[in-house]
Amino acid sequence: MLTVVVNDAWRRVPWADALYAADLKWWQKRAPRPHEFGGQRWSCLHPSLSEENKVLMPTVKLIDAMDGNDFKVTRPLTLGWSGNSGHQAIQLALIEYGARRLVLVGFDLRKDRPMSHFWGNYAEPFIDPRTTFEAMVNGFNEAAKCLPPGVSIVNASEGSALHCFPMASLREALA
Repeated sequence: MLTVVVNDAWRRVPWADALYAADLKWWQKRAPRPHEFGGQRWSCLHPSLSEENKVLMPTVKLIDAMDGNDFKVTRPLTLGWSGNSGHQAIQLALIEYGARRLVLVGFDLRKDRPMSHFWGNYAEPFIDPRTTFEAMVNGFNEAAKCLPPGVSIVNASEGSALHCFPMASLREALA
């Protein structure tokens, strides 16, 4: 079983195979040190990523991101942008690792909750993603219509606002 974590989720799953985060500020302020996380590190090649910042992220495999919300499952590795690291991590699992069955955990996308992420809020001033959750849900809804044949996604995020994938408890989804 392959495990891909997004952003601070590595803190709960430090043994994961891969870590994906799109936000350059996250990599600069929150990224794990090499001894804290041994899996592969991935991010998108952000248009504003300077040569200096590329040097700051030498262990991160950078990939091109393009506009659009649908799941891109193509080589060379290019992700639909969607403004959402979780959306991009799904594409990474499909393209790079050949995943065919995905279980989402922590994809709640609920702007009515006090926490902006299932692991808690950042102490540093980041943009609060709750302001864009509706657009993110819409992006997932559109992308779900484009899943490649043979790919299934189950959302095991209790109370999630994301309903375009079948819902199940984590125990049921992993059974």
